Amino acid sequence: MSKKSGLTASFANIIGVITLILGVFGGVYLVQKEQDITNKASEIKEHKVVVCHRTGSDSNPWVQIEVSENALNPHLEHGDIQGNCPSQKKDDEGKDDKKDDKGGGGQGGVNLGTNVTVVNQVVAEAPEPLPEVRYVYITTRLDFWVKFQGIDSKKKNKSVRVIFRNEDELHVYNKVIVTSDAKGVYKGVITDIRPGTYEVLVKGDGYLQRMFENIIIKRGVNIYYWNDRELLAGDFNSDNILELKDVAELLSVYNEEINPVQTGFEVFDLDLDGYIEIKDIELVLINFNQLKLVGEE
Repeated sequence: MSKKSGLTASFANIIGVITLILGVFGGVYLVQKEQDITNKASEIKEHKVVVCHRTGSDSNPWVQIEVSENALNPHLEHGDIQGNCPSQKKDDEGKDDKKDDKGGGGQGGVNLGTNVTVVNQVVAEAPEPLPEVRYVYITTRLDFWVKFQGIDSKKKNKSVRVIFRNEDELHVYNKVIVTSDAKGVYKGVITDIRPGTYEVLVKGDGYLQRMFENIIIKRGVNIYYWNDRELLAGDFNSDNILELKDVAELLSVYNEEINPVQTGFEVFDLDLDGYIEIKDIELVLINFNQLKLVGEE
């Protein structure tokens, strides 16, 4: 190859990279302008999260809303569900009700059925089960392992939402503490689950939801390794969708140079290294290969 042709190829590569960057940041700029999510570096943005709100109304018992992250705990204490509204597979008439008429998680009422339980307290590591003794009731226990995209070494504890769903029941555990091992695989424990066969949905802050089917819960200890299908990064408002506004919000925080990460912005520190940086942006852009990526439902 001649020197001239080599320079031409290098120049073409540089132009390609610049075009890609301008395209991404140009699109981000338009979204930021439309949604007014840009702020000055000295200002702290209020981070919004999605909540499935329990209204107390018989005709419209659940509605999906967005609240400030600072107001999340009071909502959970009143029986709300963190994240988008999950639905049972069938409604009372036996029809498929996985998604409502607004796409599953719209702003209107959401029919979750009548047999819904929500556990909001932190579910931490459980003690070892008692040995089985005659006439002693043995509770259920689930030991599970999950993997978060971008975490490959021991990191601090995280929390996940775990939903157990079948045709008749829906049980939501909003804050299950999971603990990392040396390779960044997280273990969680949940006790006193009603025995049965479920679809189990697992979602972490900043990550899309994963669904695991045909999970059988029996009395005693149940063990499931789900770390072969890692949770994908990029959902920053808990609506279980990675779209342009998620990318724009991450880039706006990065541009404000909030480093090390400050309280209220931890969701953007995907690899848990204490900084919002290029590595976090790269994780999201790997998954952002279409205009909208919806987590498993």
